[in-house]
Amino acid sequence: MLVYIFTIKVVSIVYFTKATETSTFEMSQNYLQHAIQFQNKNDNYYRTLSMLYTNKLNSTLINEKDTPNFQNNIQSLLNSAQSSS
Repeated sequence: MLVYIFTIKVVSIVYFTKATETSTFEMSQNYLQHAIQFQNKNDNYYRTLSMLYTNKLNSTLINEKDTPNFQNNIQSLLNSAQSSS
């Protein structure tokens, strides 16, 4: 049982590390969600995911304000950020 718990923690740390090292939003989001699946009581994972959504929201506000799907993108990011906190 102890080996199983240790393995789960190590796997979540590996996913978290990959999330912080990747350069794309989608990959970071994917890795963080995997880390949370393995260790869902780690507040750092949720906090990092919220920060990721906040950064993406800021980027969208600056760069995509003239696109047709702007409001949908903003609403989706706000919902994601709220659900991750």
